[in-house]
Amino acid sequence: MNRTIYILIFLFSFLFPYKAFYRDSKAALIVWNVRQGQMITYSDSMQCIHFDMGGESFPVKKLVQECGQKSNKVFFSHWDWDHINFTKLAWKRLHHFCRLNWPGGVGTKKKKSFLSVLPKCKTIPTSVFYEITFPAHLNSSKRASENNKYSRVVVIKNQVLIPGDSPGSSEYLWQNKVPPSVQILILSHHGSRYSTYHPLLYALPKLKIAIASARKKRYGHPHYLVKQRLMRHKVSMLSTEEFNHIYIPLHK
Repeated sequence: MNRTIYILIFLFSFLFPYKAFYRDSKAALIVWNVRQGQMITYSDSMQCIHFDMGGESFPVKKLVQECGQKSNKVFFSHWDWDHINFTKLAWKRLHHFCRLNWPGGVGTKKKKSFLSVLPKCKTIPTSVFYEITFPAHLNSSKRASENNKYSRVVVIKNQVLIPGDSPGSSEYLWQNKVPPSVQILILSHHGSRYSTYHPLLYALPKLKIAIASARKKRYGHPHYLVKQRLMRHKVSMLSTEEFNHIYIPLHK
C-alpha cells in the first residue's frame, strides 16, 4: 500500500511539476525574442492572448510549451510583415486559435489573404485588455507611414501599454487616454527615434520598465535618443536582443 502511494506521488510530481502549477497559476507578460519584430503574449492558466505575431525568428518550441494546451487569441496592431508573418505557423501548432481583429491601416491583397484563413474569435477578453481608440486620420505627419500611424494601441490589465509601431505624431492623439497606472511600456516601433517622446512619458508617471523588441546591430533599435528620454524619466530599459525572452508576472 505504502509503495503504491509513493509511486503515485512520484508520477504526479513528474508529470505535473510544482513549477508548472506555480507559473500557470499567475498571469504573465511574455515578450518573445523574435529579433526585429513583435510577438507579445499575455498568459494565464487558461489562455494565451497574443499581440502581434511576427519577426525574424519564430520561437515555436517555447511558444507551444507555454500556450499549446490553452485557448489562443491574437490581436494585430497593423499590417507590417514583422508583426504578422508567424501567424499561420502558430495557427497550425496551437489549439483553439482565432483572430480578434483586422490590423490597423490598409492591408495589401496578399496580406489580407494571408490572415483571412484564420477563424474570427467569438468573444473579446475585455477583462484582460482594451483598445485605446483615437482619430488616426488626423495624423498628417509625412514621417508616419500609413500603416504605422494607424497602429492599434492596447492596454493590458491597466499595467502594460503596447502601441505597435505608433509614431510620435499618433502618440499625441492617444497619450492622454492611457491610464496613469501603466508600469510597463513596449517601445513603439522597436525603439525608433520618432516614437516614445517626452509627452507620452510624462503621461505615464508610474512607468518603471520599457522593453524593446528589436535588433540594434542591424536596425539601430532602440535608438540612443529613446534611451536618453527614458533615462531622463528614470525608466529602466530591457531589450530582447540582450535578455532573450522576457517574462514578467502580472497582478490579476
